[in-house]
Amino acid sequence: MSARHGTHAQAGAHPWLRPRWIVLAGILLLLILVIGWAVATLQTAVKAKTMATRAQTELTTAVKQYQAGNATAAQSSFQRARAQIHSAATATDALTWRAAQYLPFVGSDVRAARITLTQADHLMVAAGPFARTLFKIDPDRLVSDGGVDVASLTGLAKETAPLSASVQKASTRLGTIDDSKLVPQLRTPLKQFKSALSTAAPLLRTGAALAPHLPKLLGAEGSQNYLMVFQNNAETRALGGNPASLLLLNVTDGKLTVARQAGSQDFTRDTEVAPLTPDVFTVFPYNINHYEMDMTGYPDLPTVATLAKAWWAQRYPDHIDGVLTFDPVGLSALLGATGPVTLPNGDVLTQNNVVKTVLSDVYARYPDPDVQNAYFAAAAAAVFEALTTKPIQPQPLATALGTALNQNRLHLWSATPAIQALIAQDSRLAGTIPADTAHHKSIGTYLWDTTGSKIDYHVTSASKATASVCRTKGTITYTVDVTLTSTITPEQAQQLPSYVLPDVPKAARHFTTDIYAFGPAKSTFTGMSVLHPGKSQSLQQQGSTLGRPAARAALEMNFGTSATLRFTFVAHTKTSLRGLTIQTNPLVSPVQTTTKVENRCQ
Repeated sequence: MSARHGTHAQAGAHPWLRPRWIVLAGILLLLILVIGWAVATLQTAVKAKTMATRAQTELTTAVKQYQAGNATAAQSSFQRARAQIHSAATATDALTWRAAQYLPFVGSDVRAARITLTQADHLMVAAGPFARTLFKIDPDRLVSDGGVDVASLTGLAKETAPLSASVQKASTRLGTIDDSKLVPQLRTPLKQFKSALSTAAPLLRTGAALAPHLPKLLGAEGSQNYLMVFQNNAETRALGGNPASLLLLNVTDGKLTVARQAGSQDFTRDTEVAPLTPDVFTVFPYNINHYEMDMTGYPDLPTVATLAKAWWAQRYPDHIDGVLTFDPVGLSALLGATGPVTLPNGDVLTQNNVVKTVLSDVYARYPDPDVQNAYFAAAAAAVFEALTTKPIQPQPLATALGTALNQNRLHLWSATPAIQALIAQDSRLAGTIPADTAHHKSIGTYLWDTTGSKIDYHVTSASKATASVCRTKGTITYTVDVTLTSTITPEQAQQLPSYVLPDVPKAARHFTTDIYAFGPAKSTFTGMSVLHPGKSQSLQQQGSTLGRPAARAALEMNFGTSATLRFTFVAHTKTSLRGLTIQTNPLVSPVQTTTKVENRCQ
């Protein structure tokens, strides 16, 4: 009986134990699968990283080979890099990688790696035609004998359209990645990738748009005269700086020469040079069209171009085909491509010393304003002449121009309507406030030195724009906080030359700046508030110009201090808002800008 009882108990245990063993076996099997999956994913990651590293090496080699004149080898290296990138992207498209991007802790890193490699793969495909065309061009002949090879440059520009579109798509896609949450091994290269795309995008976009018109722009269809407005960032204006120096650049068959130079002292003062519409003066002072050095106080190059042509016509009969603006910081970028240049007085300007030399040192060396203006003009002329007389490698030149465009230091206006219509599509190149769309709005903040000094070499600025969407009220409240910071102490200010800081503000130990804020179209300016006070601040004007509400505030600051003013605009709309852009004028140091769109009722 007991034996049968024992047998029965043993037999009866199997149904009770079986589920546990099945569960444990299942867990063990799952653990084996996870470990195997992790190993496979890790192996794929190592493989992808190795291929990506090899691709980077091949691209670097391709550039060196092209610069050395070995185009065939350069093309082969490019193709190997393209193959490596494609293999890396394919490896991260495996099921294990696609599943791993949803895991906690590591998911965001996996997703970022997949997106980055996929976009790199797309870029390499789009860059293929551009690279083939580039490698057919002799780098020593692209810029030589005092000019550029118009035919080669035009052919290259025609291949930028697909690459430009791919760069824009990649920038948008990579913009969805929050790199602050990534491991350093991914965060650093991703930031570098984003930065490179940001630099390349405006130049490629401009090249693609203007490619059909390059022969005309470069004088292959007849000589062209461009009036270059050289802006001094040390005395800030809404478009960039005091336009104390003007140069007439002639371009004929790709050859650039400086035909004439003039300074603000060459033009009459307190004279209306050209009429402007009344709306301009609801926000801006009448100086804009009465003083040559104040015409860039208006943040719209098409308007400034009209004024610049009128000022030039006062003294010279030249026909003007276009107007462009540039500044010493932009020159420093170009010097990275041209190498050092020597001025007529023997001074050597380099990428590292040109900003300090032109915007600071020159005032201590040359007290005479006419001599200072002549020095600015000579510096600009030397760099632009170097662009067509010295061997220039395309890559550093493209980087320099891209940087200048990105920082709003290079603007262009054309007297040819068809060309100007294309330029107008890119607000950075056009020197205008970005146009609003149904779901994306723009805000502008601009500075104008009213001290009559060159103190802005020692000033930094930041602008923070926030759009608060209130669906229940059907409103969007836009606030923009503008911060100015003086980077020198009161004691240091007292040591500045009188032309940098005149005796009156030096004795008063303060400087003054006008701040202009533009809201989105169809919004209303509702007021200014003080977040961090200066010595004094006041609202001077409010009105509407350039199709937008705008306000002007006067800010007085002590040296070594900061001040922040807030401007508020309100729009009544039920349309959703997806993006916000802020436009600023360039200072010596890049202006720090941040934007945010939030759902909040105020």
